[in-house]
Amino acid sequence: MTFIEYKSLNEVRKLVGSVIGTSPTMRIDQQRIDRFAEITLDNQWIHNDPKAASEGPYGTTIAHGFLILSLITGLECQSYSIGDVKVRINYGLDRLRFITPLKVNSEIYLTTKLISVEDVKSGIKILKENTIICPTESRPILSVERITLVTLND
Repeated sequence: MTFIEYKSLNEVRKLVGSVIGTSPTMRIDQQRIDRFAEITLDNQWIHNDPKAASEGPYGTTIAHGFLILSLITGLECQSYSIGDVKVRINYGLDRLRFITPLKVNSEIYLTTKLISVEDVKSGIKILKENTIICPTESRPILSVERITLVTLND
């Protein structure tokens, strides 16, 4: 995947309906899953007990859905930049779906599709569809509409 540098938000506005970035792949290993469980206090066996999980519905441990969700911002930052954006703030999420469980040691990547760009009182509201994909799965891992508020450089 190639990092894209957009010069301005005006350049990006013209791309509504298009994919504006695709991240590099990232491997989700057991250590990352275990660290997330420790931080969030979510130590369910399906995530953290390889022996028990080997006899469970997926044959191995799976990543927490919220772990995968939490990686979206970082993966998006590895996909593209917009030159005149000064500040980006996560504003909210719509239509979050955990579609396919992600098995340990799988690779994922993010695609970002631009849905809309709207001028609002507090800045500029950007609505994007973020999709986490695992190349070995037939369906996406996660899909969410993410809202970001941005301000531009003066």
